Amino acid sequence: MLVDIAKLPSYRVERVIDGDSLVLTSVFQRIEKTRLMGVDSPELKQDWGNEAKQFLSDLIEGELVYVEDHGKDSFKRQLVTLYLRDIKRGVFINVNELLILLGHAWVATHHKKTLNQRRADNLLAKWKWAKQRKLGMWSLSGHQAPWEYRAAK
Repeated sequence: MLVDIAKLPSYRVERVIDGDSLVLTSVFQRIEKTRLMGVDSPELKQDWGNEAKQFLSDLIEGELVYVEDHGKDSFKRQLVTLYLRDIKRGVFINVNELLILLGHAWVATHHKKTLNQRRADNLLAKWKWAKQRKLGMWSLSGHQAPWEYRAAK
């Protein structure tokens, strides 16, 4: 299923909380708890957590994004795919994919209930590509997945 991005609702990114969570606002609504679908960036206290947050902040904070809504997760956060318009090139950038492609996140396989197989396969291919090329956090050794880090706390 292809998404007509231009027809999606648009929001301003008010604040980036970490590498996969943010606050969105529009004229009509403020979404406090927003989580990027299929993306799990390192926690802020983990290696690369601050770099992932800074990359996302530099990319989208204050920007207008188009939001594909995937419902809520078990923590009542809105799961979304964000698209950023690149006016110079006349294309939309899938922010979720970009974070994984540049080595700022793992694929959040725990979103399986709402992440369809085609999207999961696409994200996994981008994750493997980034890992093979040692991009972003993959340039470091000794990684602990964010879900393992959270479970150990």
